[in-house]
Amino acid sequence: MAALAAGGLIDRYGGRLVYTVGTTLLASGSLLLALGIVNADDPAPMLVLVRLLQGVGLAGVLPAVASLVPGMVSRARLPTALAFVGVAANVSMAVMPPISIAILNGASLQVLGGVMVAITALGLVLLAPIKRAERVAGNAAGGGRPRRFRPAWRPSWAAPIAITFLFVAHWGVVTGYLPQRAAAAGADVSLLFTGDAIALLAVRVPAAWLTGRIGVMPLVVGGVAVTSGALLLLLPPTTMLLILAGLGTGIGGGMILPAMMIELSHRSDDTDRGSAFGLLRLRSVPA
Repeated sequence: MAALAAGGLIDRYGGRLVYTVGTTLLASGSLLLALGIVNADDPAPMLVLVRLLQGVGLAGVLPAVASLVPGMVSRARLPTALAFVGVAANVSMAVMPPISIAILNGASLQVLGGVMVAITALGLVLLAPIKRAERVAGNAAGGGRPRRFRPAWRPSWAAPIAITFLFVAHWGVVTGYLPQRAAAAGADVSLLFTGDAIALLAVRVPAAWLTGRIGVMPLVVGGVAVTSGALLLLLPPTTMLLILAGLGTGIGGGMILPAMMIELSHRSDDTDRGSAFGLLRLRSVPA
């Protein structure tokens, strides 16, 4: 929910500042682990504090990054650029859990915290070249940033946000109910999520490129159709059908989610794009 506040702050102060603050909060949570101030044996409130710092930091980082992209590329290249940002997020969420488990098994929670601090610090270093791109984009927009702190709202955002929210809602149902049914059928539910992640990574950039040429409507309709067909395969959930269904849901997500992100970017400008992408982050709530 902190993404809502982050959106208004991005509009007023720019994506670089919010990215810096968000990354610092992410690093702070990991630093508590790296220094041993918080460890796995501590009471739950201390562990919740770490996750709150990391969650609020992430809420600022993701919309801030998305808001910076339009100022770095031409409008014709924007769909592909936003898709690559999405792929980067997907890759990190797919790769880091097994790496983290390996570090925990081979070393300790403190070492893992130190690795996370180093990674977030690298993210701050990589931000430096973006400074000029954001300044040029701000000058081209003509005028200063809005004085408000609250998130902006445009009626034209309603459709992309609603489509994204409703599409992601099905994933919460799948996550909540499918594992028990798959286990009862003797199938491995993890293959669904593996297939989904692989297909999403493979489809996201090509689908974004296609969106820039044929528009969003064919991608949205096609994505809903593919996802619906994939979920129907889960009756009953066998191992092979879980793999096929996961590939189908990943393809559907790869068609719809980038298209909505691109559409929302086109329906906003430098004065309120942070709010737009902050609102889009709420799509994760249903899951």
